[in-house]
Amino acid sequence: MRAIGIALGILSVCRASAASQVYSPKTGVGMAFTIASPAGQLAGFLNVFVPLNLGRHFRLEPQIGWRSSSFNEVASDPTAPANSLSGSTRVLLIGVGVLGTQQPGDGATILYYGPRFGLAWTRANITDGSSASSLTETQSSWYGSVVVGGEHLFSHLSIGGEVGFGYLHSGTPQWTQSGSATFTAADTKGHDLGTNATALVRWYFGS
Repeated sequence: MRAIGIALGILSVCRASAASQVYSPKTGVGMAFTIASPAGQLAGFLNVFVPLNLGRHFRLEPQIGWRSSSFNEVASDPTAPANSLSGSTRVLLIGVGVLGTQQPGDGATILYYGPRFGLAWTRANITDGSSASSLTETQSSWYGSVVVGGEHLFSHLSIGGEVGFGYLHSGTPQWTQSGSATFTAADTKGHDLGTNATALVRWYFGS
């Protein structure tokens, strides 16, 4: 009986030691590669996530996406009016995920579920250099989605993905014009509804 008690004691110590070695991440930073999403068309392919594990079963995950593009029209005739046209577009997206989490088995795999939602602001500008005229467009949008996902931890690195169902509402565009040139501009307001899929890589700092 004494030997059995000693063996059980050694086993419990080993189990406690193994459990203490299970990595329990607190905070980190991640990159999301949006495969398909109504909100993915706002800020483009890449988004940055900051996972904040505030409890054993709760995660707050802020998200930021940014995209910038510009153009200069070029015509074969150097005197063509198109050569004086240029423009740019900037998009900023800020969101957050409010997620429940589970760590089944040995804790190396984390499952999560819950809503993600956020806002996006778009600003576009077109300039006619020949007449010193410009047209500026601004548009505000918002999105929401319900996701289910998971990640597997390799020490401080995790690789995972998620799927969900999302809604994007594009607000009414607003235009401001200056100068003597006449611009004709049109953009879309309305909504998109559909599924989304995202691959994610995260790096955790705390234990």
